[in-house]
Amino acid sequence: MTSGPTFEDIRAALEMRIVELCERLAPAEAYRANGGAYWFALNPTRADRRPGSFWIRLKPPIGVWCDHATGEGGDLFKLIQYIERLPDYAAVRAWSLAFLGWSKDMPKPTAAKIAADRRRAEALTQKRAALGEASLADNRRRALGLWLTGEPMGAEIPTLVRRYLAGRGIAIDRLPNALRFLPSHDYRLADGSRIARPCIPALMTGPDGKPWAVHRTWLEPDGSAKAVFPDPERNKPRKIWPAGWQGAVIRLSKGDSGVSPEEAGRTGEIGPLGIVEGWEDGLPIVIARPDFRVWAAGTLGNIGHVPMLGCIESAIVFADNDWNNPQAERSLADGLSRLRAPQFGMASRRVSVARSWRGKDVNDLHRGAA
Repeated sequence: MTSGPTFEDIRAALEMRIVELCERLAPAEAYRANGGAYWFALNPTRADRRPGSFWIRLKPPIGVWCDHATGEGGDLFKLIQYIERLPDYAAVRAWSLAFLGWSKDMPKPTAAKIAADRRRAEALTQKRAALGEASLADNRRRALGLWLTGEPMGAEIPTLVRRYLAGRGIAIDRLPNALRFLPSHDYRLADGSRIARPCIPALMTGPDGKPWAVHRTWLEPDGSAKAVFPDPERNKPRKIWPAGWQGAVIRLSKGDSGVSPEEAGRTGEIGPLGIVEGWEDGLPIVIARPDFRVWAAGTLGNIGHVPMLGCIESAIVFADNDWNNPQAERSLADGLSRLRAPQFGMASRRVSVARSWRGKDVNDLHRGAA
């Protein structure tokens, strides 16, 4: 029989230090979401490009985790074994004891020691949360500042942007206010150097109606297409900044009501919502269905986190035809499940899916692509 702390003693201590544990195991691009219940980060065991699919629970059941991109998951000990690539639970126990600063033969922790550890852990968590919230608020202000430096377009669409839209078969008289234009915006390459390209920054707004992030679309200098950077496998643009944007959307259209979701919620005006991945896919919906609110999630993984606010009567997700991409189809299925679940104490709303019968997406349908 193993002497010293039991697995349950170790689990309880790890749960008290779950934020510190997450910072050790998965620090890259990490942020908290859903009322602080989840830790979202890049999965350190694979070539994860953006946070969203990999998460760890910070609230009960603490330490439960899942990677929707791979289908893997488990409890707190399985998380340690998975990330640290440990061979068995004996190795997990040894790693956990080292993390806690315990010895394998130390006496079973007393109630007084457990209480003292809990107080220290709670104080440290509160301090880190306060620092994290201040940093997040500052980054969000900076993101808003970046968006505000862009030129408002509206009906004054620059020729370069019109050329980009024309290449996607989009002819529109007025662009949504969420989209602006930067004649030149730096993109940082993997080696630290910078390349300047024209850019369309799109404001991403959170469920609280406040600016949370900016989504950036860099263009080729002549506007003919999205910018292509050297060594594209290494230099994949970080389109959305800063971290902590999950649940935010690009609001493209207000629908028939013509008012913000916040105002609609106050006045009881409800209507349908169209959800797309990219804002380019949303413009054909804005043109074809002016009665719809239209929001772009920015990424496929964020579709399931689109806030189903009180002004939404029903929603249609305009999905890409990713039949040959099982990972994308799993991500979409998971997102639909989340959207259909009751939120904020409200009954679930009807959520349906629309797909183009030609090409890859609604944008291909709009321009008549094969």
